[in-house]
Amino acid sequence: MSDEHVQHIRDLVETVWNTGELLKSDQFFTSNFLFNGLAANANDALQYQARLRQAFDELRFTIEDLFPSADGEKVTLRWLATATRKADGRPAEWYGTHVFYFSNGQISQVWSQNHPPD
Repeated sequence: MSDEHVQHIRDLVETVWNTGELLKSDQFFTSNFLFNGLAANANDALQYQARLRQAFDELRFTIEDLFPSADGEKVTLRWLATATRKADGRPAEWYGTHVFYFSNGQISQVWSQNHPPD
């Protein structure tokens, strides 16, 4: 299952994070999932991406590393984001790591840590 889960994360980054097709968020997550241990849903993920797009232009996430777990039930993503701040036109760059857990082919948990832009 790990190859499918890795592709699922690649599709999430390209379809939702990079192209801004935010309404497709629900295709990637279970109806209720955990985000850093807290209950969440696809709408929460959509709202987070919408807030990023309100603050930044030319938002682009680059997959730096993508590792499936040995058991095939989780995928770790290390990413780099680049953008331009809408407020002042300055470039922004930040990075982070997400660990995605899967259930029935969809993301059921996300554990995230990132270094916000300066």
